[in-house]
Amino acid sequence: MNDKGKVAIQPQYDWVEPFVEGLALVGKGDKMGYIDKAGNVAVPVSYDNAEGFFNGLSVVEKNGRYGAVDRQGNVIVPIKYDELGDFTGTLSYAVLKDKVGYVNTKGKEVIDFIYDFGTAFKSGTAKVSVDGLYGIIDLKGKIVIPLAHEYIEEFENGFARAKEKDLFGLYNRSGMTVIPFEYDNIGLFSEGLIAVEKDKKIGFLNEKGEVAIPLQYTIDSRNIRDIAFNKGYVKVNVKGKYGIIDKAGKKVVQTSFDDIGAYPARRIPVLNKRFWGYINPKGSVVIDYKFNYASSFEGNRALVKKGESYGVIDTTGKFVLNPEFSLLIPTDTVGYINKQEEGWGFINSKGKVILEPTYGRMEKIDDKVIKVEWSEKFGYFNVNRKQWIWRQD
Repeated sequence: MNDKGKVAIQPQYDWVEPFVEGLALVGKGDKMGYIDKAGNVAVPVSYDNAEGFFNGLSVVEKNGRYGAVDRQGNVIVPIKYDELGDFTGTLSYAVLKDKVGYVNTKGKEVIDFIYDFGTAFKSGTAKVSVDGLYGIIDLKGKIVIPLAHEYIEEFENGFARAKEKDLFGLYNRSGMTVIPFEYDNIGLFSEGLIAVEKDKKIGFLNEKGEVAIPLQYTIDSRNIRDIAFNKGYVKVNVKGKYGIIDKAGKKVVQTSFDDIGAYPARRIPVLNKRFWGYINPKGSVVIDYKFNYASSFEGNRALVKKGESYGVIDTTGKFVLNPEFSLLIPTDTVGYINKQEEGWGFINSKGKVILEPTYGRMEKIDDKVIKVEWSEKFGYFNVNRKQWIWRQD
């Protein structure tokens, strides 16, 4: 149906998927294919399986073998492989007789089938392995990083993490070692600095591999990849307490909190013992510790929990929606899906009831549309227009 609830393509399939770039995957019996928005069959409904289109190709399966078709249904990559990856890049990995090689978008085999394992190409490189050792190759099959590592990751932000003899190091895209293999763990570069761990302490190196901030901080439950500078600041831990430092290593928020939310911000959520409150960038308390949960501010509003109920506060800490909901789900700035004792409903940003809390369940489809369920029925409601798109009545 269209967004006004009018049926555009008559029911004739056993199941359908949403349209993506003009085509939709459909199924009849145990076969599947693609149709266009006029309802015409673009790819015959004759395949055992079909994947989404990437670079104009969809990987399809027939009788246990894989190939790829274009948007007109023409077979471009022969249906002969034991496995075939999506064409997210110009090449896709393929498996033939237990060996991995690569084919291009014209169906030509361009990298020999010599690997035991291979990933899809991402930004011009792919991870491969032989006999349990990993490395990186380029689009021509040339080795960028030797197949000599017990563990290696694909390039991210221009660098690849790798492991040798239980220690981590870092390569750049030229295959040069920029961080030596002498750390227990390493993160990813962000704003010119990277977190490293050694002897259960965390610090930061610069892009030359030099220590920029000494290894003096405590390991916590975060993945080290997530310990990264954002707009010049990062959250650190000292003996179980969190604070904020800048890129010079200076503490801008003392390590005295049990947790800290998004930083920098005008109002920063912080956990002090059992309760959340908010501090300003200088570390002064601006909203008292009185919440069981506190989100970051979106605009001038933040979602908080007091006791067992959710509400919304402004930047002064005053409730603009009283804490009387067992659940609140924001939909952009229009309003909130809410759950109360009576059921699920929808209110606008000022608390005015748009849909009474009498429904069995609501689900956010996007920032404009919610799915509403009741009495084994359902419908779709446009929260911007404040009207039903369609409902099962």
